[in-house]
Amino acid sequence: MFVLTLLLAACERDCQTATCKADRALAEWPADAAGVTSRVVAVPDDLERTLIAGRLCETFPGQTGALCAALPQGASRVRCERLNGRPHLGGDPSLTTPATPMSGGAPVGVGTPPVPNVSANPRLPRFTLTFPPAKRPAVACDGEADRGACLDAAAVAAVMSGDFGGANATCALHVEARYADECRFHAAEEAVGANHGEGYAGAAALCTVSASFVEECLVHVLARVPRRVFPPYAAKSDAAEAVATAKWIRDAWAAGEPEVGASHVARFWALYFANAYRQTEAPDGTPLDTYPEEAWPHVRAAAAMRLRELGRLSGSLPQQQAKLEEALAHREERGARRGKPQDLVFVSDLGAPESPGPVTWFLGSSQRALGQDAGVDALFCLLESAARGQPPDRSLLEEATYQADPRVKAEAIRLLAAVDAAGG
Repeated sequence: MFVLTLLLAACERDCQTATCKADRALAEWPADAAGVTSRVVAVPDDLERTLIAGRLCETFPGQTGALCAALPQGASRVRCERLNGRPHLGGDPSLTTPATPMSGGAPVGVGTPPVPNVSANPRLPRFTLTFPPAKRPAVACDGEADRGACLDAAAVAAVMSGDFGGANATCALHVEARYADECRFHAAEEAVGANHGEGYAGAAALCTVSASFVEECLVHVLARVPRRVFPPYAAKSDAAEAVATAKWIRDAWAAGEPEVGASHVARFWALYFANAYRQTEAPDGTPLDTYPEEAWPHVRAAAAMRLRELGRLSGSLPQQQAKLEEALAHREERGARRGKPQDLVFVSDLGAPESPGPVTWFLGSSQRALGQDAGVDALFCLLESAARGQPPDRSLLEEATYQADPRVKAEAIRLLAAVDAAGG
């Protein structure tokens, strides 16, 4: 044992550079992840820890959660959590489902949120936005021990100065395409996190060229673009902030077909009101007076889901419809002192509407049928919330299969089948 200790000590003396320590950590991780974690945590220099932890995250994506949690607060932990929180970096760039999908806007944890639960069918329309010319040459980061971290930081610095073309060129210098795309993803998030609506167009452009995970990037950016989300009782003067944000989003997609911008704006409103209503114990229809008509379907959906979460929707379909309409008819506008940051929202993925007719986003993650009038639209919201109740309200869905409206009937049948397939 004494000889082994001497040999290990000699090896440590022979491996003094951060690059060498990172190479050793990579070699030892598969057989001794806990031991490597202890040694990385014990590294006194945060920049050195950032290099080692970053290399581990890049090589073993999604497997370094315990390492990230053990690191002290600082740059090493921030980058570790960001890379480890991108499960799509592990190979398959398809959208990733959370281990336990949550219904109706359950708040997610602090830090980099997981990838939202989205179906293979409902995706934002594809349109590649263009960049203005780069303001300065890309930062190559040659000679840096942790070149990946350097490129990521340089890209963020570029977007903070408004140079989105330069950020894109800097990210392109990553050796692996998936890390070039993650660099764009990260820079896009930082752009809207700092500049909100003013940073949205450039952030969305970065997302559209992040080929490995365009959808995830666009949704994360939509989740972060509002400066704050006000509760439903907010006054019209408070609502003006979100209305202006919606305009930033629509204007960013003006070069595409009108439905491109409309889909992004609708998804923004779906996320916004899912966040707004999870702040309240008294969901009502105040936003129907304070926000534009394009937002109203998302007010109805969020109110229906929140009422169900609070246990205030029960009984037959007509009874639940009456309760939802009663809540939506109530108004209590009052000034909100401050809003809260917006976050991603997870709902159970139950597929996309199959009945012919218009669709919109349900709480930001799934799609739902959109009614031709407020009454029918409220029915669709009730069906979607019933399918995602805890437990699902099967009796309401079964009752709705006898509705005269063919679209309501078809959606009830579809959602009932989806609940059964999910074991609900």
